[in-house]
Amino acid sequence: MNTILTRFRVMVGLGLSLLTVLFFNVNVALAHIPHDVVIDTKLSPNYAQDRTLYHITQLGIQTWGNLFKSEDKGKSWQRIEDGLDNQYKLSSLDISAQSPETLLLSSLGDGIYLSKNHGSTWQKVNSGLENLNIKKVLISPHSSNLVFALGTENGLYKTKDGGESWTSVIKEQHITAIAYFPNLENQVVIGDGQGQISLSKDFGETWQPLAHFNNSGMIRDIKISPNFNTDHTFFIGTEKGIFKTIDEGQSFISINQGLTDLSIANLALSPNYQKDQTLFTSAWKDGIFQSNDGGLSWQKSNQGLQTVEQATSWNNPNFSQISISPNFVKDRTIFVAGFDGLFKTTNSGKNWQDTNIAVSVANNIHHIALSSNFANDQTLAINTLFNAPYISHDQGKTWQSIERGVQLDALLKQHLITNIISLAFSPNYRYDHTLLASTWGSLFKTTDQGKHWKKLWVPKHLRADSYLTISPHFGVDQTLYLTTFEGDILRSTDGGENFSAIGKLTGKAIQPPSLAISPNFSVDQTLYLGGFTGGINQSVDGGVTWHSVTKILEIEGASKKLVISPNYQNDQTVFAGTSKGLFITHDQGKIWEKLENKAYSQESNVEDIVISSNYQKDQTFLINLKGQGLFKTIDGGQTFTKIHQAFYGSIELSPSYAVDQTIYGSTNMELIKSIDGGLTWQTLPINFKKYNGLDLLYYIITNTTERKIIFTLLVALFSYLLWKFIKLSRKIFFRKSSHQVVLS
Repeated sequence: MNTILTRFRVMVGLGLSLLTVLFFNVNVALAHIPHDVVIDTKLSPNYAQDRTLYHITQLGIQTWGNLFKSEDKGKSWQRIEDGLDNQYKLSSLDISAQSPETLLLSSLGDGIYLSKNHGSTWQKVNSGLENLNIKKVLISPHSSNLVFALGTENGLYKTKDGGESWTSVIKEQHITAIAYFPNLENQVVIGDGQGQISLSKDFGETWQPLAHFNNSGMIRDIKISPNFNTDHTFFIGTEKGIFKTIDEGQSFISINQGLTDLSIANLALSPNYQKDQTLFTSAWKDGIFQSNDGGLSWQKSNQGLQTVEQATSWNNPNFSQISISPNFVKDRTIFVAGFDGLFKTTNSGKNWQDTNIAVSVANNIHHIALSSNFANDQTLAINTLFNAPYISHDQGKTWQSIERGVQLDALLKQHLITNIISLAFSPNYRYDHTLLASTWGSLFKTTDQGKHWKKLWVPKHLRADSYLTISPHFGVDQTLYLTTFEGDILRSTDGGENFSAIGKLTGKAIQPPSLAISPNFSVDQTLYLGGFTGGINQSVDGGVTWHSVTKILEIEGASKKLVISPNYQNDQTVFAGTSKGLFITHDQGKIWEKLENKAYSQESNVEDIVISSNYQKDQTFLINLKGQGLFKTIDGGQTFTKIHQAFYGSIELSPSYAVDQTIYGSTNMELIKSIDGGLTWQTLPINFKKYNGLDLLYYIITNTTERKIIFTLLVALFSYLLWKFIKLSRKIFFRKSSHQVVLS
């Protein structure tokens, strides 16, 4: 009897485990692309009191790094943008121990940003920098005025006034690591790409060689004991292991016992190192290791962490920055920046939890689309970063989720299909009720206002983020286009039922593709495409052939958003929003002019452009500048007025803007609206849906063959378990019956 019950429990446990993996921990089996790469994370020096930490995240391959802040120990996050107009990736963050309101942020091309208000606003501090490609900034623990910055390839910079001015202290050497001594204000140690350690005893003015690690490769990190004055200890992490000194660097020993991966990414010491002798390291492939004896032996500390093979192919570590709580003795808290998310432990690394940063920003509104018949049907739709699309039929007062058959993405973090990239109403929506959505390698279509969706055929080789553009004459020509980061251009002339590859750009995509269609497309067959190296391309045969129309160096390869004038047939005007500013052409791209204005900086990073449908008369368009705000012109770009802070996501004008003066924009997880051309704004509440196991079950049943196979196997398994249960129950019943008969 016990044997039967044991077997039954094993089978039930197996079935429940499989369901748990599928329903509540899909990420074990299904990893999404792109990953949520956390580049850096830092805890406030007052973390125990203010519960504040920051992280830099690359959410998807098309974003160049975003800064997020949490004030509840990582449970929820707010994106920070004010002043961050970066064109390139953010690379590192540091917080002053002396003045926690002071933060510095480095980038791989924009230089260094400074905040003096806990990250709320930022300004560039690049005076004296010879190269704006900065890999790391590190503030002295003794003073927020003393900061060193490491160039990505060569160079070391120093500021003595908190970033107001920088001087070059090392030019040719490739500095890869730096550390301050905790109780010696004037001393700094650096490591380079050749294994050389150098020491300065005069705040970095002069340097003396301290040690050289032959055949160790690059010095990846240096960490100094918080009790250096008494224990004279610091650690060196290299490409080929960890080294330790207990005599201020006169001699080093290798401490790699227990490490299964010697390619070190980062080191971190317990604030109570003198007593607990605890330190952590992240290895390039094998994750996190912990030592409780000063590095003499190591144990893997990976329970709950997720390593991803893709990290290696991208030449990234699985886990980079380790951030230990200043109150570690009590809260045992550590955060680790990973290639696939931000992880946290509250028990000193015994197990880790994914903080699910993607879910915390899942409801960030990514795109807004308005019905072409908005004046009458008051309909608009939004798609969120990792969630379902929503539709409103009353100008945004109330919303309904329209995910059925198209998307269930809030599955913890690892979604089964990626977020919706493009969402567009048919120009003939009044009659055909058609809405289309493109995702990673898929296109969906609804003809009943979002009640039901159909997955359309897309060529198998198109397995990338696909950007959707619809012909202005869709009701007649049924034409739409899909473009990808790989330069694929696909066209459908039957409403998306079938596609043909009509071209492929040879340039490399450096921005999400932006395809603009002439309002007179049925006659001129004109398209403009930006986002690729080589500048802006034009086609006058519906996309079959392309040629570059930008020869200006400034705009070359930098176009992010293209918009064609509604009066293009007469004014031949096209706008190009770039990371170098706003450009305009009045002759179909033969000559481009940069629109400069006193209202914003010359090197503005243009995120979005929207233009009034009545542009011929009102000369109105809006530009959203990264880190600067939303600006409006009513004179064709001669003058601009700031009407709001910068939006995260998209902005849209009502198709009947000339009459209703309506603008929609998204700021993080809020949708806001103006009905007076941007003078005043109101927030529109949206009750985002939360998903559960039943939702996922529905998704599995109604979607791809692979999911159906999994579901079928689970049904078979549970049918078998049910059969065994019935059989076991019958045995137990008959045994009891037999026993009762004997007693009688």
